[in-house]
Amino acid sequence: MEYLRKSLIAGALAAVMAATAAAQQKPPRQQRPTRYPPQYPQIIETDKPAAPAEQPQEPAPAAVEMTSRQMDLLVGAVQSLAGEVRQMTREMRALNVRQQAQIDLLRLTRYDMRIGTYAQLHDSVAEKLTQLDAQVEDLQRMMTPESLALQAQQVGTLNREATMQQMKLDHEARLRTTQAERERVRQREAELKTQLDTARAAYSDAEQRIQQAEETLRQMDAPVPAAPERKP
Repeated sequence: MEYLRKSLIAGALAAVMAATAAAQQKPPRQQRPTRYPPQYPQIIETDKPAAPAEQPQEPAPAAVEMTSRQMDLLVGAVQSLAGEVRQMTREMRALNVRQQAQIDLLRLTRYDMRIGTYAQLHDSVAEKLTQLDAQVEDLQRMMTPESLALQAQQVGTLNREATMQQMKLDHEARLRTTQAERERVRQREAELKTQLDTARAAYSDAEQRIQQAEETLRQMDAPVPAAPERKP
């Protein structure tokens, strides 16, 4: 339907322009030569005054009126076609903005789920890191001479020094294992924090783009002020 209407408008526009060009380029009517032209037209009938030179005839009012009407039709057709082109351009731009907003909305949902997952994992790893920090502190405190002597008293042994030395070796082994685990968990915590920050930044960007799209659509849906009428 839109294509048929645009074809009719284009055809009418071409017909009006062709009629206007034909009216402007029509050659003047030539007079047919007489069979026996006078040899001395200025000598014959010398008592009559010479005919005045022909003045260019002004176009008839009907022709002027018709030309003005054709120009009005031409201007109206051009303005109508330009308005339809602007409306089509506006609709295509609005469609592109809506499609991009829908894509950003899907991304927003995905980022929200990703943020929730990363936040949960980060909290779990951070809690594990806190527990490992406490274990390291406990092992370091248990390796002091006072703590080793107290621990040896609670164990029945014949050689107190050898028992304290063995306990210290055991605590050192546990401390190295705990410190290695703590370093691994600390790296994991840093990775999760980076991923969480990245997801939050992407979520913020998508949310800002959606707000900009809504503002753009609001401005495009606003009524367009009418163009001033053409003075005759």
